[in-house]
Amino acid sequence: MLGDKLTGEILTNWRTASISEKLRAVLGFIEQLTNDPERLGPHDIAVLRELGITDRAIIDATYICIGFNIINRIADAMDFKVPQTTVFVRGAWFMRRFGYRLMSGSFVEKNSFRVGLDEAKDPYEGMMKRLQDRVFSGPGTLDATVRQAIGEGCELGGALGQYVSKIAHRDYKTLDECISHLRSQGYSDDQIFEATVSAALGAGLKRLRSVLNAIVLCSHAAPLKFRRAS
Repeated sequence: MLGDKLTGEILTNWRTASISEKLRAVLGFIEQLTNDPERLGPHDIAVLRELGITDRAIIDATYICIGFNIINRIADAMDFKVPQTTVFVRGAWFMRRFGYRLMSGSFVEKNSFRVGLDEAKDPYEGMMKRLQDRVFSGPGTLDATVRQAIGEGCELGGALGQYVSKIAHRDYKTLDECISHLRSQGYSDDQIFEATVSAALGAGLKRLRSVLNAIVLCSHAAPLKFRRAS
């Protein structure tokens, strides 16, 4: 696909890598969305639009970004084993060949996508809603109201509040001690895992809302005709 040399350039410093200005802008957008979603606003959307990046492309990039924000939080908290490079190479080929839809296990309908003056239509809204229902309201060992509060970023007291705050803010220092403290207070490993997933999903949803709101505000400020992504 990109090749080892260009991939290495991007991973080392995407700002100076030999890539198109469109891709560079999207990578900058993703970095900001990951590290500082509160400051993302309509100006950031306008910059991407000026480069010819469609709103659908922005939404697609956002979902990839928040997907990894969720996965990485769970993997880091649970200390997942990192696969060998060959596994990543095979996975990259599969994604290139079949896309994310097949890997997700969900087949999303090809919804039309448009941005109007009143709302940003999210073509993946139904799938995300099903994920939220499963994580926050589905069967589990941790009370559903607690999972919902974690996902909404509510301040919780005690060891659980300290733990989920660390997950949300990617603060993995002394995380093992936090887990040990939770266990000493009677939390099971299943409950700790469900709290981890709830906090990770909440962090992803926070970033998704930032982008959708920014698209709406940008459309209000300077209405543009939607160009369908190729």
